[in-house]
This record gives sequence, C-alpha cells and structure tokens, in this order.
Amino acid sequence: MPIESSGENSLEPLKQLLLEEVRAVNAYKNAVEKRHMWIGERAVQRQFGIVVLLSLWLLCASTAFGDTTKWHQLMKAAVEASQRAKYQQSEKLLGDAVDEANKSKNKIWLAITLNQLGLVYQDQDEYEKAEGLFKRALAISEKALGPCHPQVADCLEHCAAVLRLQGKGEQASKLDKRAVVCLERCAAVRRMKGQNKDAEKLEARAGQIEQHHEKR
Repeated sequence: MPIESSGENSLEPLKQLLLEEVRAVNAYKNAVEKRHMWIGERAVQRQFGIVVLLSLWLLCASTAFGDTTKWHQLMKAAVEASQRAKYQQSEKLLGDAVDEANKSKNKIWLAITLNQLGLVYQDQDEYEKAEGLFKRALAISEKALGPCHPQVADCLEHCAAVLRLQGKGEQASKLDKRAVVCLERCAAVRRMKGQNKDAEKLEARAGQIEQHHEKR
C-alpha cells in the first residue's frame, strides 16, 4: 500500500510534541550536569539520541498513519515519565509500547522501545536487565537495517556503556570498536551520495567514541 502524505498542516501537532521533547531533554541535561558524574555526558548523549531516532520514526508514522499513533503516544508519555524519575510508570507505558510495536509488526518501533526500556533500567542501576534489552534491540536493528546503520551504532554504544558499568571493560571495548567501524562505513556511504554534512556528523561521532576509548 503506498504511503500518502498527510500534508503540512497535519504535521503541525507532531512538530509541537517534538519541540516539547527537545525541551525535556535540555532539562534532563541540566539535571545530569549538576550530578558531576562522568556517566552524565554519555547519558545525555544517549537520551538525546533516542529522541532524535524517535523523532525520525514519528515523522514517518505521521505520514503513513496520520498525525499520531498509539505507539507514539505511549513512547512520548514513557519518555516524560522517565525524565521525572517515575520509572514504574515508564516501564508500564513501555511495556504497552512493546505490545503495540509487536501488533504492528514494526521492528524499528520495537528496537527503539527496547532501547528506551533499557535506559530506564540503567537509570535504576539494574544493569543486567538493561544489557539484555540493549542486546535485543541491537539484534533486531541489525536484522531490520543491516550491520551498517547509525541506529545499529547507537545500540552498540548502549551495550558498551552498560557493560562498562558492570566492569566488563574488555567486552565494552569490542563493541565500541564495532560502533566506530559501523559509523565510518555509514559516513563513507553518505559521502558517495554527496551527503557530506551527514557524513561529517557520523565521522565526528566515531571520533568521539575513539577519544572516550583512549581515555579509559
């Protein structure tokens, strides 16, 4: 079935929702910075990454299915709940979002939802649960998108971060290296297509991972 555009006016409510999410991320960033923890920078990057990925797929969803979907509503509410440290509420909403993703047979939605659920468990220091969810999201993303995709790199970074928090530095380093290779290949593809700005962002991200790795 072809995807039909819903028009500029129909996207306006979604744009407002995304602006709210960006403001929420900025508030989250300020709160984390006050904690003066090394993991804070990485947590902010990951939270922002989820919002970026979520924004992309919400825009796709708005075009294909109308202004909002039940999955979108659940994800937005779950992210807001986790940012207010209402973790049990966030877990419930994300569980419902997983069900909705499965019903729709949308693997990308499922991977994004599992990633967010992993972040919720990581914030509560439940690292083993978070690790399992990040690995599931990684496997789903690789199968749906292939081994060379920015979202796959994001999943690899999530896995590496939670492994490092558990003292599994060697395993984490291997995943960091995989993420760098993935991003560099993605950047090369973008350059071949003449998308130099996108390529530069991916290369910069790969460089940041390498710098963090060298400091450890």
